[in-house]
Parts: sequence; structure tokens; C-alpha cells
Amino acid sequence: VTGYEGELSQEIAHRTKKSPTGFYMPFNLPMSSERRDFDATAGAGAIQTTKLGSRFIDALRNKMCLTQLGATLMNDMVGPFDIPKLTGTGTAYWLAEGGAPTASAQTVGQVAFAPTTVGAYTDVTRRLVKQTSMDAEMLVRNDLASVIAVEIDRAGVNGSGSGAEPTGILQNSSITTVAIGTNGGAPTWAKVVELESTIAANNADRGLMGYLTSCTGRGKLKTTEKGSAGYPIYLWDSDNTINGYAAMATNQIPSNLTKGSGTNLTALIFGDFSTVYIASWGGLDVLIDPFTGATSGKLRVSCLADVQIKFRHTEALAKIVDMTR
Repeated sequence: VTGYEGELSQEIAHRTKKSPTGFYMPFNLPMSSERRDFDATAGAGAIQTTKLGSRFIDALRNKMCLTQLGATLMNDMVGPFDIPKLTGTGTAYWLAEGGAPTASAQTVGQVAFAPTTVGAYTDVTRRLVKQTSMDAEMLVRNDLASVIAVEIDRAGVNGSGSGAEPTGILQNSSITTVAIGTNGGAPTWAKVVELESTIAANNADRGLMGYLTSCTGRGKLKTTEKGSAGYPIYLWDSDNTINGYAAMATNQIPSNLTKGSGTNLTALIFGDFSTVYIASWGGLDVLIDPFTGATSGKLRVSCLADVQIKFRHTEALAKIVDMTR
């Protein structure tokens, strides 16, 4: 790549002190596509059909919510790193006249970050490249970048922690779970308040507090009343808040959870989402490979990203994972 894109790739390589496999592309780089005319049939008198690449209709994707709710992004990191964390504080003493306090010491731990890689690739056939009026490479590159961005957000919400996949909020056993029932059950105002009280009891009710649930969960909360007040007041308010806190919904949260004999359950998360740290090492590493499928003329487009997801304070989040929908 050359020009503006080339300068961006060089700058990311300079910041990260790493050379890309192909070239670096920032996650937020605006993409444009070329418009080309091509008559696939080349028949005499045929009417040419033009595809407007600039009017391309993208796929419908899961909504990414973590950054909108305040997750902390750390970009262009270099190598593994640790963030010191105060895990034990000193002790204060009341003293009689002439008395002296007892010595106390702080305890400092660390939150360790090391990159894991998420990637995707697509093989574009020679005939597609030749016959389409859109820039097929650009189309694939934009889609893979979106796929990876959505997957990073999903891992922060519901990553399994298995293999190289980070552990998300719903799978993190250190984050308090507020249970509704043995087999799950309908959300109630009391359970919503319990989520908030759980975090407040940990002195963690500060920062960017908010709610996150599935789209089906939002529907349930919008039709569940707080209690009898002479007129209906629902758990999910009309201004997209729950008890005054911002509330969002996304299909990144599953709606097919199970508990006991309960099925098709969903989740509700509350807390300070700024305690979710999403670290990235450089931008999106894009490789355009014309050699792997050279015998058939295929073009392989690969995208890789090095990221890690950790939590500053798991006490600042709480979840319900057995809510009926």
C-alpha cells in the first residue's frame, strides 16, 4: 500500500515496533470502494448492468455495546505488560494520648496482559474479481474487519476463556451472579435492585454504570411492571434507562441459556463497564496473498488482530443469567 494508507501502516508499525505480515489498517479507517463497469456476457446489444459499490448494502450484524457503555480501550500496546493493582490497603488506628499506630503495609498485585490473536480470511476467486463491478478485495476486507470487531466485543461479553479466547463477563466466575430461581424466572424489581446493591456492597458503585441485556431480554423488561402503582411503570423505561442508568441491548448476549429445567433463558448485566479493559497491539494486520491460490488465480485476503480482554475490578460488575424472555 502507498499514499495515505501506506503512511498509516508505517505509523502503526513505528508505534508498535512490529512489522506487519501485510500492512496495518486502523480499526476506524474510513473505507471507500471503486466503481467499475463490466459486461460479463460481452454479447452484442446486451444491456450493461452497473453495480454501485458506493451504495453497497452491508449485512446486519450484532450491535457492539461494550465501548458505548464505557469499556476502556488501550491501543498500540508493545509486548506483554502488567498493570499494578492495589489489592490490600493500610490500616488506621485510634490512639490514646502519646500512643503510636501499628505499622501496616499495602499489598500490590498485577493484572497481566499478553496478546491473543483473532483472525479471519476469505479466498476470492479470479472470476469474481474479473466480473464484479465492485472492488471485491475491498468488500471482503471491510467485511472481515467488521467480523473481527464484532467478535472482540462478543468475547468481552461472553468469551469462553477456552484456548486463546478471552473470558467474557458472562463466563467469568469471579463476577457475582444474582440468581432468580432454580429453573430461572421472570425479572423483578427486587432482582434489579439486588444487582445494584451487590456492587454497592463492594464499594464499586462508581464510574460509568449501566445495564446490558439481549434484545429478547429488553422486550421482557419493557413489558414487566415494577409493581402496582395505579398505572403501569415498567423495568425498562421509555428513555432507554433502568432505574436511571443507561441500558442497551444486543444479540451478543445469548437468549438460549439453560438452568435446571429452564430453557431459552437470557442474561442481564449491570455495573461499571469502564473496568473492562480491551487492549490491542497495533491495528488490523491485513495480508493480500496472491500466491497461495496462484494456480487457480485466487486472491486470499487475511485479517489478524492481537487483543486481550481483562477486568480492573470484577467486583464492579454483577449479572443475572437465568432470566426468562
